[in-house]
Formats: sequence, C-alpha cells, structure tokens
Amino acid sequence: QSGHQEYAQIIAWFENGNKIEISDEMPINEFYAELCKVKGLKEIVKKYLKIDENDKYAMATAMEFVLDGLHQFSRIAKDEIDNVSSYKDMVVSIFSSKTREEF
Repeated sequence: QSGHQEYAQIIAWFENGNKIEISDEMPINEFYAELCKVKGLKEIVKKYLKIDENDKYAMATAMEFVLDGLHQFSRIAKDEIDNVSSYKDMVVSIFSSKTREEF
C-alpha cells in the first residue's frame, strides 16, 4: 500500500466537509477527543509511531504532527487564528477565501 493511500481516509474525511479546531489552551481530554474525530488519524499514529495509546498527551501530539504534515504537503488546509488551529479541506478553503475577498 502506498503512502498516499494510507492517508486517503484522513484526507477524505476533510473532503467530506468535516473540520476540527484545536488549541493549546484546551483541556487534554477535549483536545484529544477533537483529534479522534478524524477518521483514520489515530490508526496511522498507532501503526507508525508505536506510542502508548493510553498516553493522551503523546497521542495528541503525534496526531497533530500528522495533520500538520498533510497540511505542509498541501493535502489539507490549516488556519491559525489566535491560539486556535483549524484543519479542513484544501479545496473548500481556497474557494471560501476567494469568495470572501470578492465581496
């Protein structure tokens, strides 16, 4: 299975209109729960990083790292406002920003 296919489930989750918002100021349980909404994300982390699944801090850090990597490779969009990071579909993000600029 190629690397691209392994991340397809995560990317598809965002392409279906889903998004998450996380902040360093969130309680860890809320932060981790928000990341767990992303279909396939936890499984990728468990497969490659061999982190104790019960360590929410380590899992959340690794999950955010994967999302940031997908953003860096232009597979998903990331917005940062104040201390909040939102991850969402790249195409929707491009069109919504163009629409805002036009009006």
